[in-house]
Amino acid sequence: MAPAETARPAGAGEMPTTYGRFRLTGRIGVGGMAEVFRAVVKGPQGWERELVVKRILPQLSGNAEFTKMFIREAKISALLVHPNIVQTFEFGEAEGTYFIAMEGVDGVTLREALTKLRKGQRAMPFMVIADIARQVCTGLDYAHTLTGPDGASLEIVHQDVSPTNIMLAFNGAVKILDFGIARAASFAEEEAKKGLIKGKVAYLAPEQVNMQPFDHRIDLFALGVVMHEMMTGVRLFQAKNDVAKMRQLLAAPIPPPSSVNASVPRELDRIVMKALEVDPTQRYQSATAMANDLERTMIAARHSSRDLAKLLRGLFKDEGDEPLVVVDEVAPSAPIAGGPLTGSMSSVRSSTQEISNPDRTRSSRSILTSGALDGAVRAEQSRLLQQKQKGRAKAVIALIVLAAVAGAGAKAWRPYVRPYVEPLVQGLFAKAAPTPTPSAEPPAPALEPASAALAPAPAAKPAPKKRSGRHAKSGASFDEPMRPRGGADDVIPPSE
Repeated sequence: MAPAETARPAGAGEMPTTYGRFRLTGRIGVGGMAEVFRAVVKGPQGWERELVVKRILPQLSGNAEFTKMFIREAKISALLVHPNIVQTFEFGEAEGTYFIAMEGVDGVTLREALTKLRKGQRAMPFMVIADIARQVCTGLDYAHTLTGPDGASLEIVHQDVSPTNIMLAFNGAVKILDFGIARAASFAEEEAKKGLIKGKVAYLAPEQVNMQPFDHRIDLFALGVVMHEMMTGVRLFQAKNDVAKMRQLLAAPIPPPSSVNASVPRELDRIVMKALEVDPTQRYQSATAMANDLERTMIAARHSSRDLAKLLRGLFKDEGDEPLVVVDEVAPSAPIAGGPLTGSMSSVRSSTQEISNPDRTRSSRSILTSGALDGAVRAEQSRLLQQKQKGRAKAVIALIVLAAVAGAGAKAWRPYVRPYVEPLVQGLFAKAAPTPTPSAEPPAPALEPASAALAPAPAAKPAPKKRSGRHAKSGASFDEPMRPRGGADDVIPPSE
């Protein structure tokens, strides 16, 4: 879907059908200095290419100041070749006016996307906001650090970073438009000294409003204002063309996005407020530093780079082509006065949600019918159960086969192994048998009956002694035992 056509100023005239060698197919928009057309250029053998032609308004073609600005834009744009910047193909003159032939982007401006979301009372997912800002930072850093043929930095400053100059392609690419008032830092300082203010008042940095010298950091302040608007659904500064009112707004503390939308992630809140520092020295010092913080936040949230493309196709193309798929779903919260409906979000991890319309309470995942979803879940559960059962059966069969092979092997090798194994086993069992240990105390004597205890113990019979040699005369044998003397039981034989 092409960007919506803007209202034409008086004197713009009807849209021509041709312009030089271009065939004009539609007017994209008209500004105070130039108008932009969709065009087709043809070549030999049926070759043709779609592009965008920007030309000075016919009634301003004789204005030297406008012509000078237009030529400056063409020269600067010719130097900028980057995926996040609309590329310039040609600069020329036709029918008495200068023109710039630029890359045609199949998409819409950020302003159109925000308007579409506001009409549907929806909010842009926070990580999509971070993705848009990161790509803008990448393009701005390229322009800020671009060097000339001599190697010196050109220090190009865009000066008009705003939702109307940020193009969102349906394939998810983000491109910066309109370097019409962009210029090198040296030109910017000269214009600031002369009191010239370029750009939209609501997106001006404090240095511009106060007519002080400025540098590339004003583009980062403007991007912070754009991010604040995307997160809250309302413009941060309501001043349009009143510089004095803008000064009053900048004199007051700038409210963080979370003060308007409590679901804004803390890290994105910090990034926006750092970009919106009134003091340039406290602001991000380069677009790369800001892009790095945004990228780390997106990685922590596991953001998909396709979410922006899905959101745009859902907004401006047939929603049935490819439904939006989100990471986390949340219930929509109450709408904020003056802004779109915002989503509930407690952490960066759940920041890729899509907020539903009040009259369509189901989320983008609910595009699938509940019956189909339940059937898919049951089919998946059945498949997993079958796989589990098959795995168990295979394990059991493997164990049985292993046991059978082990048994057959043992039976076949038993006659050969047994003579060597049995002695080892017997030795092991012999060593393992317990050895009786002698008791430290003698066994207690057995108790005798009481009657046996009362009877007198028999006298011990003395051991027999052999006769000595002096008893040989008596004719007694030496083997005859001698009787002890002096005993009570001694029997004295009668004397001879």
